[in-house]
This record gives sequence, C-alpha cells and structure tokens, in this order.
Amino acid sequence: MITQNKPNWVNNPRKWIWMLVGFIIIEKFLENGILVPVLLKLPFGDLTSNILYKGIEVLLVLGLNIWLIKQKLYFSVNVSLKTTLFFLFGIVYISLFISSGPVKLLPPIILWTLLTAISEELLFRGVIFGDLFKRLTQRHLTKRSVAITIGLSSLLFSLQHLSNLANQSLLDTVCQMIETFGMGILLAAIYVRTGSLITTIFAHFLIDFPILYLSQISTGSTSTANMSGNVSVVGSIIVAIVYALVGIVVIRSKLANNKLPAITHTMENPAN
Repeated sequence: MITQNKPNWVNNPRKWIWMLVGFIIIEKFLENGILVPVLLKLPFGDLTSNILYKGIEVLLVLGLNIWLIKQKLYFSVNVSLKTTLFFLFGIVYISLFISSGPVKLLPPIILWTLLTAISEELLFRGVIFGDLFKRLTQRHLTKRSVAITIGLSSLLFSLQHLSNLANQSLLDTVCQMIETFGMGILLAAIYVRTGSLITTIFAHFLIDFPILYLSQISTGSTSTANMSGNVSVVGSIIVAIVYALVGIVVIRSKLANNKLPAITHTMENPAN
C-alpha cells in the first residue's frame, strides 16, 4: 500500500487550527494593510478601485491556498434539470433589475459583483469551509459535524465584515454581520448540496447584484457606507433566519445524497 507523506500539522489539531488562523490573518493583513492603502493612492474612481481590489483578492486567496492550506477546490457542476432551472431563474431575476437602469453602469457593476462573489466564495466556502470540513469530519461524518462546520465557516464569514467599521456605522456593521451569518449558512448548504463553487458563486452574485446595482442608480456611489439605507437589527435577524431556513431546505437530510466530493470520499474511506 502506498502512503503519502503528509506535513506534521495535518493530523495535529492545534497545528492545523493555527495554520488556518494564520492563513486568514495573512490574507486580511495583505488585503487591508497593504492592498487597500495602495489602491487609495491611485488616481482611480471608486468603482475601478473596487474592481481592482476584488480582482487582486481573488489572486491573493488562490496564492495563499497553494502556499499554506493546499485545500482542494471543487468547481465541476453536475448538469441536471434543477441546476439548469436554477441558473435560468437567476438570469431572469437579474434581467428584471438591469432593465430598469442605465446600461453604462451594467458591465463594471457585473464585474465588481462577480469578483466579490468569486473572492469570498473561494475564501470562505472553498478554503475555510473545505478545510474545516476535512478536519472535523475525518473521523466521523455526521449531521452534527457538518452543521458545526457550516456554523463555524459562517461565523468567520460574518466576522470578516467587521472591517467595514472603517466606512460605515456600528449599527450598519452589526446588521450586516447578522445577515451575512445567515447568508453564510445558505451558501455553505448550497456548496454541500451541489459540490460546486460555481453554484455558490452564482448564488452569491444573485444576492449581491441587486443591492449594488440599485445603489448605483439611486446614489451613484460605490461606497458600502451608502448602501445600507435604513437598517434594523430585527429586520436583519429576520433576513438571516430566512437565509438559514432556505439553507436547511437546500441541503439533503441524508448526507450521502449531497454532491460535495469530500462527503463521498469520507464515506468511501472512513477513518479507522
């Protein structure tokens, strides 16, 4: 039997936790400590700067994953009637918004929203959820271990929005964190159900695009501080609960019926 030589931290819980924490800290330091200050000094508008920011963030996440975590990312889409209908519904849904606004804003906002969805899905569903899933289910694949993985990755997804305190109020940030926690549950459930980051990226895009596009029509500003409008904690909790409930509906009750390759691999190769 051929065995692979694995790094010492793979089977050491403390070491892999610190490796994952280190990954997040390094990514956020490079992003907010270096990338953002550099972009602020460049002679670009807000929209162009946001596109550059998210594009570089995609490369940053991919590079750090190759260097540190080496987490496998799953992109293959299982073509089925439900998947096809989902993508068609999404296209129709987006067309309802873009038909009511200026065409000139459409290409840059689509690019900005798409890069945002790609960067966040690569980081939080692809790398963080994928690595947590691998570690927390390598001995016992149960609904509880999957739920814990979804909860932890969603919490980290929510906490990363604390950085928005730099350009929006505390109330706006708290409401955003509440909503993104529920959104994280939904997107993680979609990833488990479909086994494809393409699907989660598209779902993320569907959630973000109307907000960003309509904000441009009404205010003409790309600052996240101007996108919140009137917010309330109760309203955000309701939104988060809706996201979470949809996630529960999306994910299959029987784990084996979900498409995430890591589930199939774990069931075929249970730990001794």
